[in-house]
Amino acid sequence: QLSGNATRGLLWLQEADAACQHLLDRGDPQGHAAQANVLQALGDLKVRVDDLAGARADYERALPIYRAIEDRQGEANVLLSLGDLKGRVDDLAGARADYERALPICRAIEFRLGEANVLKALGDLKVRVADLAGARADYERALQIYRAIEDRLGEANVLKALGNVLRAEQQFEAAFASYAQALQIHTEIQNALGVAAALLEMGRTAQMAQSHTQALQLADQALNIYRQIESLWGQSLALQDQAEALLSLEVYDAPIAAWWQAAAIFQAIGDERNAGRILGILQNIQSQVPPAVWSQWLSAVQADAEGLRSAAVTTILSAQASDDPSQT
Repeated sequence: QLSGNATRGLLWLQEADAACQHLLDRGDPQGHAAQANVLQALGDLKVRVDDLAGARADYERALPIYRAIEDRQGEANVLLSLGDLKGRVDDLAGARADYERALPICRAIEFRLGEANVLKALGDLKVRVADLAGARADYERALQIYRAIEDRLGEANVLKALGNVLRAEQQFEAAFASYAQALQIHTEIQNALGVAAALLEMGRTAQMAQSHTQALQLADQALNIYRQIESLWGQSLALQDQAEALLSLEVYDAPIAAWWQAAAIFQAIGDERNAGRILGILQNIQSQVPPAVWSQWLSAVQADAEGLRSAAVTTILSAQASDDPSQT
């Protein structure tokens, strides 16, 4: 179901598309560029509302128009969008082909932002197929460009992506440092979503490095931000990360509460696959404890999942702060 703003935007763009077609029917050549731009905007909006088939159709209508009018920047942007869309439906070969068509266009017309964006997308794709060396090379080249053109958001996003590569290579300190650089930039440009995402990745890195209390704290910081900006998806991710950290710290009822809350969010947003995955985790825990213990935990969770989770987090972090004067 579309939000009011998305519905109005979609209707306006559809009317604009019809107006462009009217110009073309009258023989006005300006209609070509206008129509291509409208189709690209329509595709972008449909991606945002998860109408991927509709978005692809709009992009594929826009692409030959851009080529016909020799708008190479428009062509490159649409190829990048098509690649991103194909990646979302796991057509990795198709996505890579689109990115590799876009890259030489960006370089030929010295479209540096486009080149950096394509390199970042190629790096993301290579991570998905475990080509970490290739991904690192693309990210490092993209990072150079973003810095040269002073695109701080692009720089921060690539630093986060590089952190992911370093973490996959078990270079936890280097990964943490890369995420910390991204965090600083997101903080400076006041991008709350980026701040929360960087904190989340730092927490996951701490968890993998067996620093479970630090992982718990970072996930809690991310959760608070996701709640402030009302990102339900982000909240569910942070709650799952807290559950894993709590379980690693040998707390057993609070992680159940955190997973319970995450599953409720997934159900609320209609993501039954992830809700079912978490319920599977809870069923596995249930199978490993005596029925009376499970019944006690479940009753506490059903009565006040948030209170149970937050109390455990506060107790653990308060104890850590009292043991470490630098935390006070």
